[in-house]
Amino acid sequence: MKKIINGLKRANVATLARSFFLLLAFVNQGLALFHMSPIQLAVDETTLANSLTTLFTIWASITAWWKNNSFTRKAVKADEVLKLEKRKVDK
Repeated sequence: MKKIINGLKRANVATLARSFFLLLAFVNQGLALFHMSPIQLAVDETTLANSLTTLFTIWASITAWWKNNSFTRKAVKADEVLKLEKRKVDK
C-alpha cells in the first residue's frame, strides 16, 4: 500500500487525470450495463445516454492505453536510455 501511495505522489497531474477518467469511464460503463447510468438527461433517451457512455469509455481507454507506450524502434531505444539514466540518478 505504501508503494502505491508513493507512486501516486510521484505521478504527474496528467497521469492522474487520465487514470481518474479511465476509472470513471469503467464505473459509468458498469452502471450502464445494469441500466443505472449516472448520466441524467432532461429527456429520457436511453440510446443517447448509452452512446455518450460508450464514446466516453472508448476515448478514456484509448487515451490511457496510447499514452506512454512505445511502438517504434526509436521510442523503445529511448525508453531503454531513459531507464539507464534513471538508474544513474537513483544511485
